Amino acid sequence: MKKYVLFVLLVNIVYSAFAGPFGFNSGMTLEEITTACGGAEPESIGDDRYLVSPIKSHPDFENYIVWVSKTNGLYYIKAISRKIQSNSYGTDLKSKFYDIEYSLSKIYGKPTVTDKLDPKSIFSGEDYWMFTLSQGARELYDTWGINKDKAMPDSINYIVLYVAAENSQNGYVMLEYEFEIATKVKEEKSSVF
Repeated sequence: MKKYVLFVLLVNIVYSAFAGPFGFNSGMTLEEITTACGGAEPESIGDDRYLVSPIKSHPDFENYIVWVSKTNGLYYIKAISRKIQSNSYGTDLKSKFYDIEYSLSKIYGKPTVTDKLDPKSIFSGEDYWMFTLSQGARELYDTWGINKDKAMPDSINYIVLYVAAENSQNGYVMLEYEFEIATKVKEEKSSVF
């Protein structure tokens, strides 16, 4: 019985240590990521990328991808929402984006907001919002830490929240975190030249 209680206590201590985004911290190894995913091993999808299912997931996101360097560990996270059906104005997609923006702002402060339409686009009406987004003529995204106006917690270099559309009716909200350790990974990759 004492061993069982000790094991449960140890597991709770390990899980509480995962305080970063979705329970992931900078530099985590694949073994540590497996633990943060309740024992589910990361699925390699090419290069340093792995599809994961974190215990500390968010109901608005369906897929999670982590970038893990063999020598430096976890350096990048991407969360992708479920498919969001929206009208031509992008009402539901924008609503979900702003809900997530609000939650992130409570943690990381006010973001730098970019909401723009390519001035060359002939589809400038708001009723073409989803169409222009799906064609790459429109952008809506937030950034935290890019301008280094505020120190980021948890060894985070920057955060980007953005929307993407596969067509005029369906889109996604995506959230990306880059950790400071990514600089070492980039230097290591470019050192072969």
